[in-house]
Amino acid sequence: MTSDRTPVTRLGADTCSVRARGRADPLVGSAPPARGWLLFECPGRWPVRATRIFGDELGPEIDRRTLAVEVRPMLVRRPGRAAPGAPRSWWFVDSVNRTWVRGQWATHDDVRAALDLVDIRRADADARMVPAEPMALVCTHAKHDVCCAVRGRPIAAELARRWPELVWECSHLGGDRFAGNLAMLPDSVFYGGLDAGGAESVVAGHLVGEVDLDHLRGAGVHHSAAQAAVLAMLRRSGSRRLVDLAVTGVHPTGDGVWEVGLDGRGSLPAHTVLTVERHWREPERLTCSALRPTTAAEYVVR
Repeated sequence: MTSDRTPVTRLGADTCSVRARGRADPLVGSAPPARGWLLFECPGRWPVRATRIFGDELGPEIDRRTLAVEVRPMLVRRPGRAAPGAPRSWWFVDSVNRTWVRGQWATHDDVRAALDLVDIRRADADARMVPAEPMALVCTHAKHDVCCAVRGRPIAAELARRWPELVWECSHLGGDRFAGNLAMLPDSVFYGGLDAGGAESVVAGHLVGEVDLDHLRGAGVHHSAAQAAVLAMLRRSGSRRLVDLAVTGVHPTGDGVWEVGLDGRGSLPAHTVLTVERHWREPERLTCSALRPTTAAEYVVR
């Protein structure tokens, strides 16, 4: 049974998302690299390192091979209880081309066959890719961070009432302190700092091509500096049309400084070059499980 207590009353003052909101940690530029996704439907509880559900040999292999090609391996499940014996699906999503190939899995051999598509059989995957349908992944990975579960589960449940075929709970998305975290596929756009009351408008806007600038972390297909440049351009132009901006280049010009080229259409400038600087914030405990403070980046756009 779902508790009627709000996430704020269920999370202590020392949890990472409560501390981050109190500090007003900047979201932009925090989307992790994600040029693609390898998703496995897996109801039930997940270990801290989600892919270890496939064992101590296959799990690390999945992590190693997907990381090498900037593909995010994830476990997903529908909000609520799964029907016993229901077929389990997998998806390999190409976020650059917004396509996917999918199938069903029952054994580790099936998992390996899907994994092979991300690298050694990539040509086979490309030949089978079709336009991908939208997916909304909400991080609810309790064993990885309590903030993700407490903030994420009400969001997933609320979104699933409106879009039951679109919404999935997922394993660790990254950026625990930004819980609730949401990734929209196939375009690999990350949102953070969400609560159940506002997540519906974020997803509704995204589905018609308009991003929520207050909750946007960035697109995983872009370098962090480009994520910051894109948000700055949208804010300056008054547009929310992320699809109307293309990143044409990210060129380092110094230590922690980049020039980012952007091409726009519609109401956005045809071509712009912005300078992005990375600064390091004061060390903080960035996850609930962190044993020591760590520095986090923030980006300033000139």
